[in-house]
Amino acid sequence: PAFPVPSLGPAVRGVTTVRGTLLPLVDLGALLAGRPCAAERGGATVVVQVDGRRLCFEVDDAEEVLRGGGLPVPTGAALPWAAGIARVHEELVPLLDLDALGARITEAAAT
Repeated sequence: PAFPVPSLGPAVRGVTTVRGTLLPLVDLGALLAGRPCAAERGGATVVVQVDGRRLCFEVDDAEEVLRGGGLPVPTGAALPWAAGIARVHEELVPLLDLDALGARITEAAAT
């Protein structure tokens, strides 16, 4: 469950409990698009560490966990939040640049 809290960031849905700890819950799609949270919750959360702090990204679905490095982003690809790509079942999937997302979260909270 998510618990709403006052927030300056429109992509922050609130906080959620993960293994007994309250963590910020960020709608990843809203963060990437620069819009407020969707009315409907995503189907999964992914716990990440950004700038030394843990938080949850709310996502539609999570099917794979990549262990190890990815491939470079192809030249000319429009993937501003990608640090690389991975091949999963013959599909190319962008790997999120957590440093860039952390900067985006910090920037959104400051405005």
